[in-house]
Amino acid sequence: MEGVSSLLQASYQEDSKTKIVQMGGLEPLIHFIGYSGNTDIKLKATLALMSLSESDVNKPKIVDLGGLLPVVRLLSDTNFEIVRAAADVLWNMTTNGNKEIKPKIIQTEGALASILRILESNYPADLQCKLSGILWNLSTIEENKNKIIAHGALSNLIALLDSPTERVQVNVGGILCNLSYNGK
Repeated sequence: MEGVSSLLQASYQEDSKTKIVQMGGLEPLIHFIGYSGNTDIKLKATLALMSLSESDVNKPKIVDLGGLLPVVRLLSDTNFEIVRAAADVLWNMTTNGNKEIKPKIIQTEGALASILRILESNYPADLQCKLSGILWNLSTIEENKNKIIAHGALSNLIALLDSPTERVQVNVGGILCNLSYNGK
């Protein structure tokens, strides 16, 4: 537990984000996220990964080490703070143009279903805003558009235009706009 706490604290320091990864710190974090039965360890490991995923240099390494599947699975965790931290990791992974990573997120087992489930649920508005923003980011990639549509998401997204949260409405409008545009 102390090791994860130390990695979490170090991950908040900007100059440590790439050093932690270079020194092999990602592997144990991903392991704890995927296999720890201890909620506190899992949360701290996810928060550390969230911090490390802010670095564009670290994002491909997180993918290469198999970090996406455990993070996606956390979207179904019973602990809300873990779900929120997992959403933050995915947000970081989809920002700053990472065109190679976005298709891999969509291809991750359960990713689309988990995102849509949260959007259709009674989760707090800030989490729904985050997840709709993630889906908007993912929908900017041509190959992701077909996967989103094939998943049957259109009717769910159209229904979300009536969300009581304006930011969710805006994000969903952006998703639908992206899905309707054929960039070829």
